[in-house]
Amino acid sequence: MLLLISFACMVPSIILFFWMRNRINQDSMNRQLYNKALLRGILCVFPVLLASGLTYITLRLAKIEEANALLYQFLYKFLVLAFAEEMVKGLMLEGLLKKNKAASLSWLDIICLMTAIGIGFQIIESLAYTFDGNIGVLVVRGITLGHAGYGFIMGYFFGKGMKYGKKSDYALGFLIPWFLHGLYDFSLSEELLSINDNFVFLPVSLAFMDLVVIIVCIVFVYRSRKKEVYTEKMPAAISAEEAAAEEEDKIAEKEES
Repeated sequence: MLLLISFACMVPSIILFFWMRNRINQDSMNRQLYNKALLRGILCVFPVLLASGLTYITLRLAKIEEANALLYQFLYKFLVLAFAEEMVKGLMLEGLLKKNKAASLSWLDIICLMTAIGIGFQIIESLAYTFDGNIGVLVVRGITLGHAGYGFIMGYFFGKGMKYGKKSDYALGFLIPWFLHGLYDFSLSEELLSINDNFVFLPVSLAFMDLVVIIVCIVFVYRSRKKEVYTEKMPAAISAEEAAAEEEDKIAEKEES
């Protein structure tokens, strides 16, 4: 029964992925790229386990938990969980783009690809949460789509950085999702809630914000399809045909000279 609920909670993520892949981009090559992005999001779990494991061991060796349990939870949620997960997802996008240099990508594509990576990770993480047996957590995750929202934010700023060449956009693309992710996880810690019951408003507010981010993502992506600034190819992203044409032009110029 719990497994069926878990799969049902994945439906919104899957619908969002196929909507972006099939409606936003009609190029078959780029559709395959979207599939690869989803797969990379799923495979994120392995490097995330490695990165989070190393940071977790470091925290344990530092014996911070014995000195200050609240500080330990803060560092654990922000560094072991949020930092490792957002870092790996960002690296997955970078690796995907490097291996597909011939793909004709736009700013909107970067946004959707990063969102797809987030969706992939959301799916595999939801399966892990199934074993906890907490139906409430599964339902909230299925509605708010936190990782997809963080992917949207990261993709927006990464795409902006690629288009305009500003390093500050890359920094914002990582820092904002990392902060929101870490804050949400930390807000759920028993150590924080034990200080004052009023802190319960924090995770509720952040979960609602995640839902708003997803709604903004859908509206933004839908409207951006008709805006050239988001749909034109990146300066460095050209198709295989254009690359071949440029190579032929260079050969022709050499022959003429």
